[in-house]
Amino acid sequence: MILLALLVAMAGPAPAVAAETAPAPATLVDLREADAPTKLALACLQGIVNRGAERPVLYCVHTAQDRAWFDQVYAVRGFKPEEKTPAEAIVRFADRIKGEVLYDPAQPETVNLATALTGLEDALPVTAATRDASRKLVEDLTRFKERREACRWAVENLLPRCNQAKLAVLKPEQMGLRDYLVAEKILPVGLDPGVKEEAELLRTLLGKLEPGALLFWGERIGTPVETRALFVRDPGDAMPALARATATRLVPGADVANLSFHARVPAYAPLRQYKRLVEHHLASYVTFLFSGNGNLDFGLGRMSTLWDDAARGYLPLGWELHPLLAELAPALLSYYYVDAWWAGVDQFVMAPSGAGYLPPADPKAFEAFVAETNEAARRADLTALSVIDVSASDHDRPWARLALQPAVRGFLAAGTPLGPTLSLGKPLIGETVRVADVEKATEAILAAAAKQRFVLAVVDAEKLTPTDVAQIAAGLGRGIRVVTPYYFLDLLGERVFLDTVGPTMALAKLTKVTFSPREPGPDEPITVKATISGGVIDARVKYNINGSPDFTEPLAKIGDEYHATIPPTLRGGKLTFKVRVTDGLFRTTWSGECALDIKATDSDGDGLCDYHEELCGLDPKNKDTDSDGLFDANDTAPLVPFPRPEGVEGPIITAIATAPRTPPAAGKPMALRALVFDPTGVKEVTVKVTAGERDLGRGEMKQIGTTQVYEYPLPTLVAGQTITFTIGATNGAGKASLVTESVPVTVGIRIISPPTNTLIQRPTTIRIQAAGKVALVRVLLNGFEVARLAKPPYEYVWNPTQYDAATHEVMVEAFDEKGMLLDADAVYLRVPPKRR
Repeated sequence: MILLALLVAMAGPAPAVAAETAPAPATLVDLREADAPTKLALACLQGIVNRGAERPVLYCVHTAQDRAWFDQVYAVRGFKPEEKTPAEAIVRFADRIKGEVLYDPAQPETVNLATALTGLEDALPVTAATRDASRKLVEDLTRFKERREACRWAVENLLPRCNQAKLAVLKPEQMGLRDYLVAEKILPVGLDPGVKEEAELLRTLLGKLEPGALLFWGERIGTPVETRALFVRDPGDAMPALARATATRLVPGADVANLSFHARVPAYAPLRQYKRLVEHHLASYVTFLFSGNGNLDFGLGRMSTLWDDAARGYLPLGWELHPLLAELAPALLSYYYVDAWWAGVDQFVMAPSGAGYLPPADPKAFEAFVAETNEAARRADLTALSVIDVSASDHDRPWARLALQPAVRGFLAAGTPLGPTLSLGKPLIGETVRVADVEKATEAILAAAAKQRFVLAVVDAEKLTPTDVAQIAAGLGRGIRVVTPYYFLDLLGERVFLDTVGPTMALAKLTKVTFSPREPGPDEPITVKATISGGVIDARVKYNINGSPDFTEPLAKIGDEYHATIPPTLRGGKLTFKVRVTDGLFRTTWSGECALDIKATDSDGDGLCDYHEELCGLDPKNKDTDSDGLFDANDTAPLVPFPRPEGVEGPIITAIATAPRTPPAAGKPMALRALVFDPTGVKEVTVKVTAGERDLGRGEMKQIGTTQVYEYPLPTLVAGQTITFTIGATNGAGKASLVTESVPVTVGIRIISPPTNTLIQRPTTIRIQAAGKVALVRVLLNGFEVARLAKPPYEYVWNPTQYDAATHEVMVEAFDEKGMLLDADAVYLRVPPKRR
């Protein structure tokens, strides 16, 4: 969004769905107050009718979250809800019912048998009380009086006719998954692996399935620490152990409703993530990962609640997503991806442990598991992988073979106390801190950061929220930076490599960069290819869109070239990119910058292209869809009117910040910015700036383009001051509003010469000016430290003859006595080709 590039404050959550042109009716049945027989009948009917329909036609509401998903995703994608009672729905789809299966609620296992037969025969499960004599009786299951007897009959008579690649273990009262079981003709059983005879029967049953079959388990699983402890002891016939031993892919927490509907609606947006470019600082790093412990229902249940938390979207966070969601609920997955793109600070990690909860023990099955995990990583861009290690020896660690897969970029060893390291060159770190309590977590992270620079904080998603994590982060101090998982792993990988390998004479040379397509649209990915010879430690593409923060994609070697794919921009405008290569001496070479014009229609001229507006459920012909005065391109929630503060009749003045950073830094150019809007338009915005009793100036704030962000250049500030801004605005109706806000002025540092983009041909002094109390100034070239300066004058002589012909980044950082980063500045200097 335009606003993200203009305001220092991060954007918050936004809507996520686009409208289809042709409405399709969908029958909605609310089952929240229904009895068990009714829930079973409707869930099974749902599986029957959704299996054969061109688009899914029946949706059941078991919980408030089920209704929320329909309203947020499907109702604005062309599905027109038609509310029906359970009885009305059965009449509506009576032509699809080919008979009835009689079961006995007093014999719970007959519920599972009835579910399987419904899928095989398109028959409705009924009890003696709900039986319709006009329909054919397909099977009478009331003859079964014992669970194991019923299961043996199912194995002998139903399993051969059922899906051989999938099985479910469900308690009879678990209704959520049953529509999907019917649609996919999957056999459910109620066997308990904790009972010896039933565990043996379950093992036999699993042995009859195809290799690598999916095992949907209705029970939720605990933390990876608990799973690892289970295997340290004798796991016996616990479900994770059975699945691992039989090479089936366990899917815990699978009691999820409406999958027969979700699975038939495709993703409406590219499942690609946008990853920030790595920046090096003298700091420790923490990444917070909200974990569902590998349970399938996390992404469709608890995570959606956390996603709406007020603090989500303002703090870098990681979220575990089950890779099967790309197949089972692609449209709901799109909701998260589009929203994450909009907010810009959320990233997704593949839940444990890839293609299944645990890697299989059998070596042959493990190879198939690895290949499927790589495909899952590629399909949904889940290239950081959470892995649970229950192997008996160091030789069997799962990441060693997973690291060979090109789509897998790094590992988070869930539940394993493992420090930062590399696995075949790919970053790996264990769970440093388990976050379940705000105060204890802050103390634990600070203690861990004193021992290692990288801290993986796994958040107990059942106990804490993003608001809690924001409180934890606020207590960490400026010496610890909170970053997203991919940013974290990139930094970790480079740091560990630097510390353990050290420089080598493996030099690299970048000779050619190409891209395609030549004229991409907003919905098209861009493939970048580079020809690089010699030793390459790291190669990546850096890009930005319309002046956004810099994003990155790694270049992977394919044949004789290195390839990377820039995700679809989702909007029109200017895309710039260049290739960065780091060689064995840790020298960085940049290619020239390439600029592309992404052509896209913007019918309403609000800064968002029509494709993007349709993707997000907005009106492409109305620049302010919710009529709150804030244009869609500048609105973090463009379908929800911005709440007008009590007593404010004039324009709304919000998002007050200083640029290029907040709080403002002393001794360097700064500007005040504010978002100002009103449904009747904004006529004028003015500001008065004071420091205590001292008047530092006043004047008109000017709008930046059509962004509704107004700017005023500030005078040179002094460290230690407190600056007060009094902003006034008048709307088109002549109504006025006034807002006052104060901020402290912090230490500032800037490179005063040479200016950026200077051509450097001989040794040149980099002159640095610090305003305020500074204990240390660090100088970095292309991300690597070249000098530490303890006192003024802060100067460093750079010899360009030791560097390749390219554009080089010179960055300076200021620190206090405790090693806390205070401020930074950078310039880009050009080195010309050497004469021969």
